[in-house]
Amino acid sequence: MSVGLDEVCAVLLAAGEGARLGGPKALLELEWRGARRPLLSAHAEVLAELGVRRVVGVVSASVHERLLGCRDPALPRLIVSREPVSDGPAGSLRAALGSGHLGAPWLALSPVDVHPLAHRALAELVAQIGAHDAATPVHGGRGGHPVLIRASVLASMSGASSLRDVLTALGPRRTKVFVSEPLVLTDFDLASEFADVFQRSPSFVGRPDDPNEP
Repeated sequence: MSVGLDEVCAVLLAAGEGARLGGPKALLELEWRGARRPLLSAHAEVLAELGVRRVVGVVSASVHERLLGCRDPALPRLIVSREPVSDGPAGSLRAALGSGHLGAPWLALSPVDVHPLAHRALAELVAQIGAHDAATPVHGGRGGHPVLIRASVLASMSGASSLRDVLTALGPRRTKVFVSEPLVLTDFDLASEFADVFQRSPSFVGRPDDPNEP
């Protein structure tokens, strides 16, 4: 069995508070293609160029309006999570599954704090998933994102406490794909980790660079 990227909906999990980073990850900005842009927009542009037609971002209610206010045309469809923040990515997944906006047989799941170019690994995941229900990228002996999973399988396990638990429960129905893209390993929970990847301190949509400014 083969999977086409046009059969995939990418789900960007971005409803966290980003307490250790200094602000919500959904509001992170990048210097991207000549302008300061929301990180979510950079994700959506890369995915569209790869051939992924559906992209959604799961965000908290507190940042939803701020994102819309930036008026970036590349922002993905935003799903507002009403799940407890303490539920983490599992709550964001429940919000996405309950939204009715996914509409694809396969889901590519990523936290927003992955480099947008990590999605280039999707080509290898769809090529090698075969008859499995999920595929996870591995680079240098470490697992990363995005995770490709059959939507119906994830929906049937929506009560799981984490995506890791879902993947563990799948056992041999999940395949690990050794990919060439090192950016699948990126994540930035701290400002220093963001700076290591992007060579600049993090900034946030609608917030001055100097946190002491009004």
